[in-house]
Amino acid sequence: MNKISICLEYIWLDNEKNFRSKIKVWNYTKESKFTGKNHEVLPEWTYDGSSTNQANGNDSDIVLKPVAVFPKHAGHGYYVLCSTYYLNPEIDDNGKEVWNYTPTETNTWHNANELFEQYKDEKPWYGLEQEYFINPGENLLQTTVQGKYYCGVGNGSCLYRKLVQEHMEQCLKCGISISGINAEVAPNQWEFQVGPVEGIHAANHLLMARYLLVKIGEDYKLDINFHPKPLYHYDKTLNGSGCHTNFSTENMRREGGIQLIKNACTMLEKEHKKHMEHYGVDNNLRMSGECETEKYDEFTFGRSDRTSSVRIPLFVERDGCGYLEDRRPASNCDPYIVTSLILETTCKDLLDKTDDLQNIKMKISPPVPLNLSLV
Repeated sequence: MNKISICLEYIWLDNEKNFRSKIKVWNYTKESKFTGKNHEVLPEWTYDGSSTNQANGNDSDIVLKPVAVFPKHAGHGYYVLCSTYYLNPEIDDNGKEVWNYTPTETNTWHNANELFEQYKDEKPWYGLEQEYFINPGENLLQTTVQGKYYCGVGNGSCLYRKLVQEHMEQCLKCGISISGINAEVAPNQWEFQVGPVEGIHAANHLLMARYLLVKIGEDYKLDINFHPKPLYHYDKTLNGSGCHTNFSTENMRREGGIQLIKNACTMLEKEHKKHMEHYGVDNNLRMSGECETEKYDEFTFGRSDRTSSVRIPLFVERDGCGYLEDRRPASNCDPYIVTSLILETTCKDLLDKTDDLQNIKMKISPPVPLNLSLV
């Protein structure tokens, strides 16, 4: 029986939601039926949870369950994104020993996956705009007055372009749905975009893109900083970083969907406090009402308004359908929480709306192609 050896790089989040990874050489046969895309057939693995502050040393094994797989950009192998579980024996009603998987405290994929399955008929799309800073080691960023850096070109107006472009190219080769990059407003600040991607896959792709970015930073001896306001104590006037989340359901993308989009904004307003509690650590430092943000404890939405909590893009208003942009999530947000929370808030009582909204949902026109520029 011929065996094929490939390298599988397992990736997961630790107790502080930092990336961890290790590599397994997997010897598989044709009977394994691995196609390079079906993560379900990949083997589970374990890691030492006591070394990631997730378990005690006397009971330290934590299970890695693959949830997504991406081909490596070079070489014979794959990146395997994993969720994490405790595995413990219990005695069932028949007196038999059974082993149960319990999600770890940082395994937000588990609940998000259940919610996305519940709302799969809505066909939710996401476009995620990931902002970040590139830090030269432990030194403070070399800052000047911001303004010339946004989409800047030329020496002094664009910093670390080589790293950023390498990241984009590697993402494309790995099958990650990266859709663009640009320099951002503050010095050393950049953004990449992922999507549109449907359902929980959007969060999978964003996490893999983050992972590759951090890993590429190793080669340049540069740190990637996802804090929403890394220069708060240095210069509060410099922009922070967000993870603007563009969202739509299939019916929002249909003719007349603008009414559903505006109703979604109203539902997001009702749950504003809950969302802000889950949109990222230290997000209150970023959302000051300045630097293209709304105030942390206030909710607004408007057409083409980048100072609002939620923006309705100009072309969406014009075309009468499309998507909304939730500008509140921080750059260090958990994408599983953010994407699933937006879906639940906007769709949990969608079927109970007025007859007018039901008529919009039942239009037979096909979804309008979505021009998701993500800027």
